[in-house]
Amino acid sequence: MCQNQEQGSYNDFPIFIGGSFNESFNDIDSSICVKLSNTNVEYMDAGKELNRLWEAFPIITKLEGGDGEICLTAEEHSAFNLCENLILDRERIEREELYLRGHADAFAYLKRIGVI
Repeated sequence: MCQNQEQGSYNDFPIFIGGSFNESFNDIDSSICVKLSNTNVEYMDAGKELNRLWEAFPIITKLEGGDGEICLTAEEHSAFNLCENLILDRERIEREELYLRGHADAFAYLKRIGVI
């Protein structure tokens, strides 16, 4: 083992980040979405465009849930495709932020337990 018991162990990482992993991850995920909504222009712009498209083409929201037959015009289909791309863009930005946050948390944790 690289560290002594006083410094902690790799197994106490969930405690280091504030409790159970699921609770901590949900809190971190939520805080990242809030942060991005307030600070990341690309993320904010994609969100505004999504809201505009959902308002302009309410049928798009029906595609996400429900059942039955739905027919789209070419314009609605194009708007739906754009929505899907915007959602993917926002998810990519969220994943990037989570990735970087994970590195920052891991660095702080490894420093705390004396590995680095």
